[in-house]
Amino acid sequence: MLVFIALVNSVIANQNAANNSSTRTLFSMGRIRLLPAQYGVLTRGSPMLALITQLVVSIGVALWLGNQYDPYTGFVILATILVDIFAPMYILLNIACIFYFWRFRRAEFNWLLHGLIPVLGALAFIPAFCAGAGIPVFSFITALPKPLSYAGPAAAIWMVIGVVYLAVLMVSRRDRITETKRVFAEE
Repeated sequence: MLVFIALVNSVIANQNAANNSSTRTLFSMGRIRLLPAQYGVLTRGSPMLALITQLVVSIGVALWLGNQYDPYTGFVILATILVDIFAPMYILLNIACIFYFWRFRRAEFNWLLHGLIPVLGALAFIPAFCAGAGIPVFSFITALPKPLSYAGPAAAIWMVIGVVYLAVLMVSRRDRITETKRVFAEE
C-alpha cells in the first residue's frame, strides 16, 4: 500500500511539474512573440491563456486517446511519445555540454565532468530512444505493437513541425530566434 501511495504521489508531483513548465514556456514564448503576444500577458498574476491552452490540450488529448483505445493504452502512447521527444533532447544537451565548456569555458573544461560523463550520458539515452521509437537496433529492443508503434511517427511529426517553424523564423524573423535566450529568463 505504501508503494502505491508513493507511486500516486510521484505521478501527481510529476504532472504538477509538467503543467508548471509547459505554461511557463508558453508564457515566455508569448513574451518574446514566438507565439501570439496574448500568451505573454499576465491576468491576475497568472498566464491565463497559457494555463487554459495547457488544460484544454491535456484534457482533449487524454480524452481522445482514452476514447480511441482505453485509458491505460492512451497513457502508454503519450508516455512513449514523451520518451521519443525527450531522449533526443537529452542526447543533444549532453553533446552541447561538451561544446559549451570546450568553446566558451575552456579554462574550466574538465575531461571527466565535461567530456566523458556527457558522452556516456548521450550513449545511455540511445537505447532508450530506440526502445521508445520501437527501432530494434539492439537485441533487447523489439518493434512496438500497434497502437504504440504510432508514437514514433507522432513524435517525428511534432519535431518536423518545430524544424519547419524554425526554418520559417530563420528566413522571416531571425530576431525571434535570438530572443529565445529570454524564454527562461525573468524580467
